[in-house]
Amino acid sequence: MTNDSAGTVDSAPADQDLRRLLAGLTAVRDGDFGTRLPDDADGLMGDIAKVFNGMVDQLSVFTSEVTRVSREVGTEGTLGGQAKVPGVSGTWADLTDSVNAMAGNLTTQVRDIAQVATAVAKGDLSQKIDVDARGEILELKNTSRTPSTRWSTSSPPSPTRSPASPARSAPTDASAARRTCRASGAPGATSPTRSTSWRAT
Repeated sequence: MTNDSAGTVDSAPADQDLRRLLAGLTAVRDGDFGTRLPDDADGLMGDIAKVFNGMVDQLSVFTSEVTRVSREVGTEGTLGGQAKVPGVSGTWADLTDSVNAMAGNLTTQVRDIAQVATAVAKGDLSQKIDVDARGEILELKNTSRTPSTRWSTSSPPSPTRSPASPARSAPTDASAARRTCRASGAPGATSPTRSTSWRAT
């Protein structure tokens, strides 16, 4: 009876610690990273509490950093953001690197396209988009590059002054006299053949 009673008393703290651990794991599963276990216990439960709290800390930092980068790049339009999660390793480090690579690639692509678009708007058609891209970013790259290439090849050459046309030669005295006679109706305005015929008569 005593043994049973002592066993019941001894199992009570362990059962309470397990219930705390279960509650903490349930909270993490539901996305609540604010739960911590008391790590001042001795023995195995103390070690479990320290590992659990460290895991939750890393999850909390990782989640807040990913959320920050996503908000800056995707919502606020602030490029160049990078997630900083100290002390991570394994899959957590891979996830952090993947988020940073995505943000870095997007930053490079958008800035390169924006630079060329700005140059074209200012009349500089020599700029080209050289950044590597795939998918819809590649389509945007090709769409942005087409007008620049088209305008560059179809731009008319700069106008040049045509050489001055040679000056007209001054009319001779005979041609001037004929024009004057025609205008006044004098006999000299007739053709040479008719003039000769008139004298003969």
